[in-house]
Amino acid sequence: MGSVPSTSNCSSLAAPQVPGTVITSFVATELHGISKTYPGDSVNEAITTRDLRVCDIKVTLTHPGVNDEVNFQLWLPLTDWNGRFQALGGGGYAGGVGQDGLGNAAAHGFAVGTTDGGGLGENQLTVSPDILSPEGEIDLGVFADFSARSLHELAVVGKAATASFYGKAPHHSYWTGCSNGGRQGYTIAQYYPEDFDGIIAHAPAVRWPSVITSLQWPQIVMDTYRHYPSTCELQYLQNETIATCDKLDGVEDGIISDPFNCPFDPQSLVGRSVECSGRTISISSETAEIFQHIYDGPVSPTGQPLEPGLTWGTTPLYLASTLTLGDDGLGIGIDFPLASQWISIFLEKNKSFNLSSVTIDSFPDYLARAWGEYGGLIGASNPDLAPFHNHGGKLLTFHGLADGLLTARNTLLYRDQVERVMGGGDATDEFYRLFLAPGVDHCAGGNGPVPTRTLDALISWVEHGKAPEVLHGVYKDGNSTTTVTRDVCRYPLVARYDGVGDPNQATSFSCETSFK
Repeated sequence: MGSVPSTSNCSSLAAPQVPGTVITSFVATELHGISKTYPGDSVNEAITTRDLRVCDIKVTLTHPGVNDEVNFQLWLPLTDWNGRFQALGGGGYAGGVGQDGLGNAAAHGFAVGTTDGGGLGENQLTVSPDILSPEGEIDLGVFADFSARSLHELAVVGKAATASFYGKAPHHSYWTGCSNGGRQGYTIAQYYPEDFDGIIAHAPAVRWPSVITSLQWPQIVMDTYRHYPSTCELQYLQNETIATCDKLDGVEDGIISDPFNCPFDPQSLVGRSVECSGRTISISSETAEIFQHIYDGPVSPTGQPLEPGLTWGTTPLYLASTLTLGDDGLGIGIDFPLASQWISIFLEKNKSFNLSSVTIDSFPDYLARAWGEYGGLIGASNPDLAPFHNHGGKLLTFHGLADGLLTARNTLLYRDQVERVMGGGDATDEFYRLFLAPGVDHCAGGNGPVPTRTLDALISWVEHGKAPEVLHGVYKDGNSTTTVTRDVCRYPLVARYDGVGDPNQATSFSCETSFK
């Protein structure tokens, strides 16, 4: 590990040169005595610091003629730098992360940076009101910052400041992110293939115009039917889905490990009685049909699939929540902010647009408009990763099979496209590996073992040539003292139970081509 003198050059650092921009602010300040426990995630484990000391650098730049402002923040450890630079992606409409993410990475020895992506999002769920002008025009300059431009500039700013501070460039650079951060990682691999040596891009929002527009699909289905099942009805159907398909992998653990072969039919439950807030409700054919439509995903007016649907075992309440009102048991739909703002602001250019007017029949037009207007900026759908591969880059992704926000089927669709362009599965695995985590929700959570320390696995692959065959997953039920471990297998392999061992232990499973 490297270090800098106790009297570092932090405050005297010069602003880096970033082609095509003007640096409007550059402030570098030492921070001492940071004592905190930083939460972990699938990338890095939690870590407690007693006296973390960093050079805190804040950079603001603009692009002449664009009237934008892009902000970057870097934390460079004053001691025990591990020689690497790590860039952190955001989620939803957020371009990056806050100080907890910076602190965790810095405490692990990384020079680390993030960006606000130009300020498109006020937070993960809401966009800045300034993105839409009074004349109904989207600020495409800021949108370009969020989509791709700021990602490359983070690499330029971060690596330049790191080299200036330590007196030598980082020997390797990594991108890490989930959700929008995953989409950002794929964007980098596609359009800036030499910026990073390794990319972690979990549960990625690739094919952004499709996945963000499709987040409104469950609500559109209910609005079309003008029928809104209560939350407990949907939860009952969800529970019955798991009960039907849990054992397909040979072990009963409350997880659907093989959702692609799940034979669940919601219509088989029509007439079943469900207790909802003191009322007995009978599952109707209409409710079952809505549930099926939600999982099938967007279709054309003639019923042709347009986009990948949810996998059985996910929780649709993440996409279209419902509320039970009063004693009549009736529900109303609640628009999901990511999708509702996308459709009203970016597609309709009308913040007051009545989303309930969108129907199953009109939805294909919204998909077409999303791609037509924004696909070139934020599609993240180019399957030709040859430049990234030729640079020596490595791409690592896990996606939860119970992801109720961004369906794992979308990632599988992109992966299949890459395989067809790059020469098949084995050739693709040389630089791009995908892991599907049963029971895991969006980026984390759910009922399955969540992959851990995936950055360690990526570093071992990039720097030592040890390509990961499995990611080690851990899950602990809040209502139980049992810790479940499971190896998440490299796609397309699956974890097969040996039939005799403790199903809570990873050693009772092996990666095979099928569950039987």
